[in-house]
Amino acid sequence: MNYLAHIYLSGNNEDLKIGNFIADFLKPKEVFVLPKLQQEGVKLHHKIDRFTDTHKEVRAVRTIFFDEFRHYSAVLVDVIFDYYLAKNWADYHDTPLTIYAQNFYQLLLTRKSNLPSSVQEVIPFITKGDWLSSYAHLDGLTRILKQMNKRTKNATALHSCITTLTTNDEFIAHQFRSFFRDLKEYSAQEIKQIRN
Repeated sequence: MNYLAHIYLSGNNEDLKIGNFIADFLKPKEVFVLPKLQQEGVKLHHKIDRFTDTHKEVRAVRTIFFDEFRHYSAVLVDVIFDYYLAKNWADYHDTPLTIYAQNFYQLLLTRKSNLPSSVQEVIPFITKGDWLSSYAHLDGLTRILKQMNKRTKNATALHSCITTLTTNDEFIAHQFRSFFRDLKEYSAQEIKQIRN
């Protein structure tokens, strides 16, 4: 799963959301200086990633993209599943996605000075680019994938997956719904463990 799902799966706790969101931007030594609940958010992020990587519906979707994108198929599916979450956001949350995203950006800006410099550096790009709401439409997804091309060594044109995505939309949407139901349950159980 990508950024939107990681934030959503953190529930309502701001520190869990921040930790879950920033996990991929951190160097290992930066984790230990975070407040306790942000550290728990980082751990939750890694647990969500492991759960996702081993789930049968996720593996089934990855096979669709594997021939063309090889090991990038895992990253593609993470981003594509955020597209399905954003596209169907009203099924998962009462707050409209644009407002939910703006609320999270405001949280990041409010807490920015207390975050590691590696995270502080990306916050302007996240907020100005409206990363979270961008997932809701194919043009936003295409833009995100093109940006990923620039940051990925020897990457195939990742945005070319859109044709495969639209061709297999019904299958991928079904796999996403089934998987995400399981992931929500798993994350809720993990959050209960943090609070106990």
